[in-house]
Amino acid sequence: MTPAAVEPEEVAAVKSRPRAEFHPLRVAEVQRLTDDAVAVTFDVPPELARLYEFKPGQSLTLRRTVDAKEERRSYSICAPAGRPPRVAVREVPEGMFSQWLTRDVRAGDEIEVLPPTGRFTPDVAVAGHHVLIAAGSGITPVISIAASVLMNTDSQVTLLYGNRRTDTVMFAEELADLKDAHNTQLDL
Repeated sequence: MTPAAVEPEEVAAVKSRPRAEFHPLRVAEVQRLTDDAVAVTFDVPPELARLYEFKPGQSLTLRRTVDAKEERRSYSICAPAGRPPRVAVREVPEGMFSQWLTRDVRAGDEIEVLPPTGRFTPDVAVAGHHVLIAAGSGITPVISIAASVLMNTDSQVTLLYGNRRTDTVMFAEELADLKDAHNTQLDL
C-alpha cells in the first residue's frame, strides 16, 4: 500500500498552524452508557467555540496531573457535527485515566482538553451509501460519523456493530433513536 500524496499547501498549512494548547473545559454532563462506560459532554465557552469545532471521526486529548506526573489520553468524539464535543470512555482494568473518568468525574468539573485532532474524517456531506463497521467501544467515532451522514437525506448508512454481550453495548438507546428517526436511511 502506498501512502497518500501530500499536497505542498497541506504541508505549509500544518507548519504555519500554531501549536495547540490545552484549555480547561467544564463537564456539562456525564451519561452512564453501561456499567463500565460513560459519555462525557463538554461545555465550550463562546470564545473557544471555533477552536473546538470538530469533524466527525476526530478525537480529543484530555490531560490531568496525578502524583506530579502528567497523564494524557485521547478519546474519539461521539457527538454529531454541530453539537458540543462529547467523548465516550469504557473503563479499562488498571486504567488510571479511564477509571477516573468513569467513576469520579461529574458535571461541573473542569478537565484540560486539547482542540480536536485526527484525520479519520470522511466527507459526511457526500451523498451515497456509507457502510460502517464497529465493535465494542470502537462505535465511538462511528456513531458520530453515522449521525452526521444521516443529516443528508440523500444518504444511507449500513452499520455493522458487534459486541461480546448485550449488556456492554454502548449507545444502545441512541442507536435505537437514530434508527427510529432515519428508518429508511439506516440499516443496523
